[in-house]
Amino acid sequence: MKNWLFLICVSVQFSAQIILKVTEIHTATPKNSTIYVAGNFNGWNPNAASLIADEKGNYSITLPEKDGPIEYKFTRGSWETAEGDASGKPMPNRHTTFACKPQTVEAKIISWEKTSENTSTAAKNVHLISDSFLIPQLGRTRKIWIYLPPDYESGKKKHPVIYMQDGQNLFDNSTSF
Repeated sequence: MKNWLFLICVSVQFSAQIILKVTEIHTATPKNSTIYVAGNFNGWNPNAASLIADEKGNYSITLPEKDGPIEYKFTRGSWETAEGDASGKPMPNRHTTFACKPQTVEAKIISWEKTSENTSTAAKNVHLISDSFLIPQLGRTRKIWIYLPPDYESGKKKHPVIYMQDGQNLFDNSTSF
C-alpha cells in the first residue's frame, strides 16, 4: 500500500506542470528588475508571480497543472510596465496548453510597452552633471541637471544663469511628477 501511495504522489507531482522560461529580455530593461507573469491562472495580477533568475540570465517560473488553455503576459510588476511588441505597443496575450507531461515554454521579451512616462522629452542640451550630488545639510544626495542654451558651446556670449530646484519637472516629462 505504501508503494502505491508513493507512486501516486510522485506521478501527481510531475504530471503536467509547465515551466515558462524567458531566455532573453529587452536591453532597455532596468537592471535588477523583477520579471513577473500575469495570466488566467492568477487572476491577471501583474505582480503576483515573479520569475526566478538563473546564472545564465534566464528567468523562469513553474506553473502548476490547470485544465484548459493558459493565457499570460510578462510584466515588471504593473500593467504600465507590461511587455510590448517590436514597436513598444501592447502585445497580445501569449497562449499555451497543458500537455500530459512536463513541458518548458521558452519566450523572449522583445520590448516593454512605451508610455508617455517612459519617453524622454529632454532637449539635447540638458545634461546630467551628477547622479549623486551630496547635500550635507540635508544628509542626502540628488541628481543635478543643467540646461545650456543651444548656442552655449559655439560663442563667447555671456548667458544669464537661473538656479531652480526640482529641475526634473522643468526639463523632462519622463522624470516629472
